[in-house]
Amino acid sequence: MKKTLHIRKSFLSLGLVNLLLRFTGVMYHGAKIGWKSWIKSEIIFGYGSKTGWGLVTRGSGKFEVGRYCAIGEKLTVITSNHDYSSPVMSYKLQEKLFGCRKIGASSVGVIFGHDVWIGDNVTVLPGVHVGNGSIVGAGSVVTKNVDSFTIVAGNPAKVIGMRFNQEQINYLNEIKWWELEKDELPSFRHHFVNFESLSCDE
Repeated sequence: MKKTLHIRKSFLSLGLVNLLLRFTGVMYHGAKIGWKSWIKSEIIFGYGSKTGWGLVTRGSGKFEVGRYCAIGEKLTVITSNHDYSSPVMSYKLQEKLFGCRKIGASSVGVIFGHDVWIGDNVTVLPGVHVGNGSIVGAGSVVTKNVDSFTIVAGNPAKVIGMRFNQEQINYLNEIKWWELEKDELPSFRHHFVNFESLSCDE
């Protein structure tokens, strides 16, 4: 089983991490969360995934990030929403009246696939799944799922392009290079010969 950075939603765990994040970033098993972040949800980050400063997560759902994701500054992730069928919206009043919080069951959790690039100042709403290799432009508000290797931007985020053709997308999802260990990747380079952007001569 591949190691991850896993912060569970408990007072002790979140309290210690958030205290540390006031002064420095947190790095564990090759994953990094930038300083000045504020974590209020359970999070799981895969190897090689890193955020800029100012990540904010909140809600009762998990925020799961695959491997080798590049996440910009000031990302906000909301992992759950109010159940708007409840006659009362205030969580504190719900706890007092009903003994629990009324969470929208259909919109819990946020998942980023592998090799995802998120620009600065992005907001991601509950229930969203961002597919492998996708790009989310700076300042976007992501309200619905993003397919693999798709480029989206705007508020709400809309598709503005694809990174590769469908044959290349199928190929990348099939070989799953992101599952390799770090020392295996250099010998895997020949699998990318059909991608024009590999030249470093520019």
